[in-house]
Amino acid sequence: MQDHIFLWDSAMFRLTEEQIAELKQGVQSGDALCCYRLGRYLVSVRPEADSTDMAAELFDRAARGGVADATAALALMWRSGDMGLVDMAKASHMLEDALLCGSCLAAKEQLLDMIYGRNGLQSDIAKAKKILDSLMEQGENPTWYYIMGCIVEEQTGDKSKAAEWFERAAEGGVTDAYIDLAFALAMDSDGNLTDYDRYIEILDRGVDAGDGQCLGLWVFEQMGLYESWENKEEFREGILSDLQRALDLGDSTAAYQLGNIYLNGDYDVPQDTKAAWQYYFKGAILGSAHCYEAIYDIIVDMDNPFGVGDSLREQIALNGTRCGSQRLMEECVNIYKSGGLTAFASEIEHYYMPLVASLN
Repeated sequence: MQDHIFLWDSAMFRLTEEQIAELKQGVQSGDALCCYRLGRYLVSVRPEADSTDMAAELFDRAARGGVADATAALALMWRSGDMGLVDMAKASHMLEDALLCGSCLAAKEQLLDMIYGRNGLQSDIAKAKKILDSLMEQGENPTWYYIMGCIVEEQTGDKSKAAEWFERAAEGGVTDAYIDLAFALAMDSDGNLTDYDRYIEILDRGVDAGDGQCLGLWVFEQMGLYESWENKEEFREGILSDLQRALDLGDSTAAYQLGNIYLNGDYDVPQDTKAAWQYYFKGAILGSAHCYEAIYDIIVDMDNPFGVGDSLREQIALNGTRCGSQRLMEECVNIYKSGGLTAFASEIEHYYMPLVASLN
C-alpha cells in the first residue's frame, strides 16, 4: 500500500478486505503506521457506529508512536467535530505541530486552505506555490501534482492550463483528479460543457479506476435519458444499481440522489419515505450537508414520521452545520437561542452566531 493513498478519503473505500485485515494484524502487533492507516479507513468509511471513536484512539496511538500524519488526522477530527466539539484553534495548533514533523497530510490540508482561503487562512497562491515547489523537490508524490493543478487553475483562471497536472495526479493514483481533469478539458471558463464525449470519456477512466464521484456524475448524465429509453425497467434498475455502487465507493451525492428518487417516486420507483430516510442517513454519515438538510426537512415538514426526539433533531442540525449547511447553521443558532444545544455553547457562540449575524 502506497503512502499517498492514505491522504485521500476516497481511496479508503477501495481498500480490499485483505488489506484491511493486514492493517488490523499490524495494529495487534503494535505497528504505529498500521494504527494510523486503519484509523484513516475508519474515519473515512465509517463502517461501524463507533468508527470515529476507534479512529481517534488509533490516531492517538500512532501519534505517540511517531507518525506525524496521525497528529494531522486528529487535528482534522477536531476541525470537523468528530471529537465531540469543533475546536479550530486546537486543530490549527496540531496541524502546525504535524507540519513541523513532516506530515504530508498536514501539508496537503495547509496548501489547499492557503490556495482557497479557507479554515482561517488567507488565500496566498504565491506562498502555496513556494511551499509546494519545496515539497516536490523532496520526491515523487502524485498528491503534489494535484495541488499544483489547483494552483495553476487559480493563478490563471483557466482550467485547461491545469489539465497536465491533474492528468499526472490521476495517473499516479489520485482518482479525485479525474473530475478536475474532466472539467479542465471539457468545460469552458464559465463551467459550460463544451465537449460531452470527452467529458464522458474522462469520467469513464475515473470509473475504471474505482472513483465513486466519477461514477456518480456518469450516472447523473445517464438519468436524463430515462424518458426516451425503450426498456425503462432495465434502465431504472441500472440507475439504482450504479448509484448504489457509487455510494459504496464513498460518493455521498449518490446517497442524496437515491434518497430523492425514493422520496419523490422518481423514475417510476414506488415512493418510499423510509428508504429515502435510510439513504439520506448514509450520505449524512459521509458528510453530506444536503443529506442532513433532507433529514431535517423530513422531520420538520413531514410531521416527523419516524418519531425523532428533540435531542436528535437538534444534533442533526448541528452536524449539518458542521458539514457546511448555511440553512442548518441558522436553524442551529435559533435552537441555541431557544435553550437547546447548550452543551455546544462555545462552538455555536464562537463560530456560528457571528456568521449568521453577518448574513443578516
